[in-house]
Parts: sequence; structure tokens; C-alpha cells
Amino acid sequence: MNKVRVILNEEAKRILTSPKPLVERAKEYDAFTSKYEEALHRAWFISTAAGSELFDLQILQAVKKGAFGQVYEAIDTLGNRVAVKVLHGNVKDDPRMLTCFRRGVEAMRLLSEYRVEGIIPYLKAWEIPTCAVMDFVDGVNLQEAVERRQISGWHEILRISHKISEIIKSAHATPAGVLHRDLRPANIMLDSKEDVSDRNVLVLDFDLCWHHDALDATSLHLNAEANNGYLSPEQLDPSRHHLTRKPLVDSFGLGMIFYFLIARKHPVINQYMFKTWKEMLLRLAADCPCKEWMSTPMRYVRLIENCTLDEQSARWDAAHIVNETIMLLEVATGRRQHITAEFLAEEIFCRVSQIMGRYDWLPNQDTIRYQIRDGYEIALRWVEKERKVILRIQWLQTGSLRYETLKKYIGESTEFASKALRSAWWDDVRTSLATSGLTIDASLSLAVAENNESISEVSRSLYTVIECLRKLAARSS
Repeated sequence: MNKVRVILNEEAKRILTSPKPLVERAKEYDAFTSKYEEALHRAWFISTAAGSELFDLQILQAVKKGAFGQVYEAIDTLGNRVAVKVLHGNVKDDPRMLTCFRRGVEAMRLLSEYRVEGIIPYLKAWEIPTCAVMDFVDGVNLQEAVERRQISGWHEILRISHKISEIIKSAHATPAGVLHRDLRPANIMLDSKEDVSDRNVLVLDFDLCWHHDALDATSLHLNAEANNGYLSPEQLDPSRHHLTRKPLVDSFGLGMIFYFLIARKHPVINQYMFKTWKEMLLRLAADCPCKEWMSTPMRYVRLIENCTLDEQSARWDAAHIVNETIMLLEVATGRRQHITAEFLAEEIFCRVSQIMGRYDWLPNQDTIRYQIRDGYEIALRWVEKERKVILRIQWLQTGSLRYETLKKYIGESTEFASKALRSAWWDDVRTSLATSGLTIDASLSLAVAENNESISEVSRSLYTVIECLRKLAARSS
């Protein structure tokens, strides 16, 4: 049978690589497949019986079946284990799916050529049967690892999140601009079945990919079984077809993989549009605390939200996602040398959140704000150029106390608050007292973030000040 396969492949290659116009090549190839229909059918049959061969490979066993093809474990002429992905026989008769498979094989070849890390190296391919050969990875996919409870703790969640993001960013940055467009846990591989923390992360299955100079830019209209919550809205809505060849398609898939890592369940189609989506993310953050860096859960679910926005242009791109994940990984593991003022500001707020509750995140104003009640506001503003966090606490007197009485209480509270802040790393502590109330300003150097105990002292001092002013507000109401 292998001799027949070789002959068929030589003729197929001659037709598909001829200088004739594409229409003529397609017509000639159709005539070729019609003439040798029986031989092609037999060429597609692959046995797993002992001694079975596919060209120069010895087939060992079938290991995985997907929508496009069957994967076999095989041995090459040098004794190396390889994986062979063979297009399903019924799929080869669907021009769109055949084109997508070929495009995926070409993407793998390009990524191997560009030496993108995190992609299983492409070795070779044949047209009949349509298949690709790559290195064999004896591991588990991300879905299996999560279901087996092998992914636990923020360090491992963030490490995997960062690695996947970095691989996709690198693929986007190649001259071919390779987009995956089918990111989901089953297409992410860990290179060991053992529950170890340093497993390599690999991205698989580029069957729905797109890249520059691809032979065809058609996107498949996926059936109900293939549809899943990892697909971006533009992949499910034919009216947005032109947007499916944009890198931000992959941002959506990344965001939903991150959701899967902490929710431990798959998202449903259009879940990001549910009224309960944001509230559910907040509950996930509350249910997954991180003692090393308390704001990690909040930032992680905000990352999910920013990756999965309905408006494609509003989503974070791969570079932004990589920057966020590497920073989260560093702070959660104690590496704080490159921390930003923004990260420090939110961490301080999170550490005093037991009395503050939820806060307003205002990135357009470089500010985090919390309003306890009318006239009582606490805000932290980050100034990256100066490597500082700026604190402002404003309390407006809305009660019925006379100014003379209020001044006495405010004076006592102001002195206490100023002393608490100055004793815990805050600089430039200033107070402003007026008939209407009190304003406290202070600043904090980013150098504080390098020491966990210093951050704790800063947070405790702010907690003390807030408690003091809460009592003042209650007394004057």
C-alpha cells in the first residue's frame, strides 16, 4: 500500500504545485481524485495492527481523535516516537475543512521555521493521506490536568497562564502573523503526565488558524457540537466575519482558558454576555484567595473580563496579557523588583478591604477609589514616572455638629491619623482642616513593595486611619 501512496502523492504534488492558475489546478485535482477514488480510499486506511506502516513510519496505536483528524503514535526510521495527525477520510471531501487542515499544517511549519517556543516541532507532511508528522509528547492536556486536580495554587495557575500567553504573542509576532483561533484547554498540552510544577506548556491543533499569505481566508461555520464558550463572538456571528482574522480573536480564547483554570468548568457560549458575568467573576476572586499577594484574584478576574469583551477592539492584546501575567507571577512568588505603582496601590487597598469592601477601579484616572458614605472618600493614585502612590482621604462634615465642637474632634483625629501614617513609611503627610471637613494627603515610595513586611505596615497604618475617621464620621452624623 505504501508504494501506491508514494505514486499518488507524487501526482498530487505535481498538480498542486504547478504554475497553472488556481482554478485550473483545482479542476485537475478533482479529476485526479475522481479517477483514483478507490485507490485514495485504500490509501487513507491506517491499521494499528503489529507491523503496520505509513510511508517510512511504523504505526503503534491511535491516541487521540478530533474534529479534523485522528492522531497516531508511531516510530520513525531513527527509532524516535512521533505523532501523526491524519485528516479524517470524510473531511477530505469537504473543501473548506481540507483547506483549513492544510493551512494548519503550513502554520506549524512556519512556526517551527521561526523557532517559536511552545509549539510542537513540525517534521513533515503528506497529501495522501493528508497528514502531518510532529514530535510525540507523552503528557496530558490542560483539561485533563485540571480535572485531575493537578493544577492548584496561584503559582501554577499564573505560570501556565503566562506561558500560553507568551506562546500566542510569539506566534502573532512572526512575519506570518499566525493566529490560532481555537484556544481551549484540550488544545493546550503539558509535557508530562506526572503532577510536577515545571512541566512545559505547548499549544496544539492549528486547524482553525489563519496567517498572512494563507491560500484561503475562509472561516468555517462550526456546527453546534463544535461551538463552545471559548470561541469569540465574531467566530459565531457571520456578520462579523471580517474580524475573525484579527489577533484579538485569540485574546478571547485566552481569557476563557483563564476562566477555566480558576472556575474548573468550561464557559458556555456567550457566557460573557450574561448579566451575572461580572458578579460571578468577583465571587471566583473571593473563593480563590492568594495570601502571597492579596490583590492577585481581583487582578486575574479583571484580566479575564478585559480579554472577553464583546467589542473586539476593546480587548487586551497578547502583549498586554503577557505583561499582566508575568507581573502577577512575579509578585505572587516574591519577585518585586519590577513592580509598578499601580500594583502596589491595589495591593494596599486589598489588604484593608475587610473594612472597606469593594472599591472602584478607575484606570483612566490612574486611581482606585472607595466611598464609605456621602462625603467620605479614600483614593490611591499611582504616578509611575515618580514611582509613587499618592493617598488622599477626604471627609466632609455632613452632620449637625457646630464647627467649634467638630474642630476638637477633628484635631484629635488628625493628629492620630498623621502619626499613624508617618510611623509606617508614608511621606509628605499633610492635613487640611476647614469648616466643611478634613483632607489628608500622603505619598508612598514604590521601594516599599520590595519588602512584604513593609507593605503590611503601610496597610495596617491606613487601616488604622480609616477606622479612626469612620468613628469621627459616626460621631458627627
